[in-house]
Amino acid sequence: MKRIIILFIAILMILSGSFILANGYIIDTTVTTEANSVVVSELQQVNTTDENVTFWIQSEATDINISFNGQYLEYEKIGDNTYSVNMSGLDFSMYTPFTLTYSLVRDINKFRKTLMYNTSSLYIEFDGTNIFGGGDYPAGSFFVIELQGETIKTKTETNTEYILPDWIYIAFAVLIVIILLSFIIPSKKHKTTKKKVTSVGSEELLNTKKALLMEVLKDIEKQHRAKQISDDTYHKLKDYYKQEAVDAMKKLDDMK
Repeated sequence: MKRIIILFIAILMILSGSFILANGYIIDTTVTTEANSVVVSELQQVNTTDENVTFWIQSEATDINISFNGQYLEYEKIGDNTYSVNMSGLDFSMYTPFTLTYSLVRDINKFRKTLMYNTSSLYIEFDGTNIFGGGDYPAGSFFVIELQGETIKTKTETNTEYILPDWIYIAFAVLIVIILLSFIIPSKKHKTTKKKVTSVGSEELLNTKKALLMEVLKDIEKQHRAKQISDDTYHKLKDYYKQEAVDAMKKLDDMK
């Protein structure tokens, strides 16, 4: 029965991690060639409740405008290509549409895009032609689309280092260790032997679980500082794994 419960918890954790990755931004980008410039217009449907929303804009951009429901917003440049908008005081909710517009030089030969958040759908159109489309990209993925003369050569590059955040790999490792240890412990022995082995095995299991959960928490903190995960996702993950670690430590104290 205990093994079934462990497997059930493992499945729930895997599904919750997949849900976090799958539910991201939706970005529709239109690139249009004009007389003296190339104009980029992005419609971003945001899945977050964070007050500070971050956008990535190409380095050569000018005439940058960020609007929300038709209202132009004040923004702050917080990095070479990153801009932050504070939404406090506005009627801001999940799946809120933002519009970004900016201009690039007329002879630009590469259009670049880096994703600040997990993105479930990304489409790019150039002068009326759909040149890129896809989905389920994690934060940190980047794309380069080469525009050469009258022809379009699409070259996409994804930062495979971020295909899955490190905390997911560690979480999977925690699950694997828990499952393996639960099956390694013998299920049928003499009563005294069974009690002793079960006690030792349970303590080893809890110590392993606690150590791995602490690593998960450290990695989540690191990714949050690097702005690879949103504040909302960070707090949800931190609260969940911190409670798991506290429960493990309480059980260890009770055993001692």
